[in-house]
Amino acid sequence: MTSYLDHLECTQCGKDYPYGELIKVSPCCGKVLFARYDLTRLGREVSRDVFAGRPDNMWRFAELLPVFQDENIVTLGEGATPLLHASTIGKSLNLAPLFTYEDRLNTTATHPHTVG
Repeated sequence: MTSYLDHLECTQCGKDYPYGELIKVSPCCGKVLFARYDLTRLGREVSRDVFAGRPDNMWRFAELLPVFQDENIVTLGEGATPLLHASTIGKSLNLAPLFTYEDRLNTTATHPHTVG
């Protein structure tokens, strides 16, 4: 598996950190770190068509996840939560077009509002 992860970035000050070592929060500010990817390289090396032919889950976009070896993939079948057009409520709230997603179909049941 090829990951296009380039570096980690402090969400407070923008300082860069290497992704190869375990860092829970930014050492500079104690804030969350963003994973930053080399999207230019990804665009050159991977055709958009490759994603369409993969299973309908979050691992379809494996190149954009911070996992470097297939044996480290852990999944509970998450992903592919359908978006539903909520046209009636959208019109009544003057928010057309409005979409919502059917979270009850998420197999992980990790969302706190999941009812099943």
